[in-house]
Amino acid sequence: MVNDLGRISALVNLADQARAAGAKDLASNLLWRAAQRCWWSNAGSELRASVLTAARSLELSELDPRGIAISAYSDPLRRSSEVYAGLKLLSQKGGHDPHVARILGSTANVIGAFDLGVSFLAESTAGLRKQGRIGNLARALFAQAWAEMEVGDWIGARREAEEAARFAEETGSAVWTAAATIVKAQLAGMQGRLEQAETCATEAERLVLSTGASFLLAMLQLGRGITAIGAGRHLEAFEHLQRLFAPADPAFNSGLQFFALADFVEAAVYSDHSQDARKLIDEVERVSDPDPVPWVATMLCMAWLRSPV
Repeated sequence: MVNDLGRISALVNLADQARAAGAKDLASNLLWRAAQRCWWSNAGSELRASVLTAARSLELSELDPRGIAISAYSDPLRRSSEVYAGLKLLSQKGGHDPHVARILGSTANVIGAFDLGVSFLAESTAGLRKQGRIGNLARALFAQAWAEMEVGDWIGARREAEEAARFAEETGSAVWTAAATIVKAQLAGMQGRLEQAETCATEAERLVLSTGASFLLAMLQLGRGITAIGAGRHLEAFEHLQRLFAPADPAFNSGLQFFALADFVEAAVYSDHSQDARKLIDEVERVSDPDPVPWVATMLCMAWLRSPV
């Protein structure tokens, strides 16, 4: 199960052993897997810190894609500025291996740098198609669809999500089938196609529950919240979105919370939960990088504009 926190500690221990044996490349790969699991699950701050500490001991270069990704997936809000700077430099180089481009694109998505994510992931999916790597292509297409959705390319996002779901089903990957279906649900909700949004969300939920991936449950609740706001059902939206911020809830995910910030505030204000909105804004500001990346800064600005004076 993706939410098995014991696997994170095991991966960190294996990475330490690999480093001690001089296998730095293996150690980097192990910590990259551990960092992904931190973001996918409900990993606490101590466990995330252990991944970052182990990564620092490897003394990777500042532009090592795995080092950048480990920082982003382990602590996306606090590490966002340094991650963003590294991604911008690497985006100017181009010519990345499809696997590396997927790592960089997914990392960009994690900190909300969707403009960079679109570029890296388009490069990745083009390369993976040439190589015929369908399993990896499903995952990359989902990430590309997510990025395109967030930058407003809804036609592209729909296309990529449909293809991601098809390849994921062909390779038997419930995780990426669910992920692509969640994107389709959110797109439908944002476009006012409420019945289609709920159909996709119900199908995605069935798949998500079999994977134990909290990040997918969080994305699903975010999509349902956005759909409810669009339909004018703010109390329902509040109930969906608050699950991302409740530690005991299976949909709790600290890495995805800031994506829901502005929508949560709007839902809270229009459902007589203004105090919850102000508390959340204060908390996100407290844990964010002092110089937040554009997406986080925009979310905070929108949240303040939607909150009561």
